[in-house]
Amino acid sequence: MWVNDTYWFSMPFKLHDAGVRIAYDRSEKRPEGDYDVLSLTFADVGLTPKDHYWLFLNRKTHRIDRWEYLLQGREPPPQAASWTDWQRVGPVTMPLLHCVEGRPVDIRFQNVAAPGSFDEKLLTDACAGP
Repeated sequence: MWVNDTYWFSMPFKLHDAGVRIAYDRSEKRPEGDYDVLSLTFADVGLTPKDHYWLFLNRKTHRIDRWEYLLQGREPPPQAASWTDWQRVGPVTMPLLHCVEGRPVDIRFQNVAAPGSFDEKLLTDACAGP
C-alpha cells in the first residue's frame, strides 16, 4: 500500500529510475488545453511491472495535468485522474490534489513541507563503510 500511495506523490521524481521506459505516445487536444501524451511502462521494475501510465503534459504550463493508468491485471479502459493544485513546496512545485474521474475519490496532500536545502551526506549509505 505504501508503494502505491507514495507513487501519487513521487512519480515525477522517479521517471529516470532504472527500468522505467518513457515514450512519446501522441498529441491530444482536450477542452482544458493541448497535450503531449507520454507512455510510461516498466522493464521488470517494482511490485507491479505490468502497470501502464499515460502522462498528459500541458504544452502551455509544461506540467502534468492528468494521467491515465491501466494497472497490472486490470482490463481496459484505463482509469484517469487529475493533477491539480500545484503549489511550491520548498525548492519544487508539486500537485497536491488528484481527483479520480468517475469515482468519488480524491487524493489530497496536506501539510506538505520540504527544506530549501539539505546535507547531501544524508543520502550516503551509513552501512557502506569507508
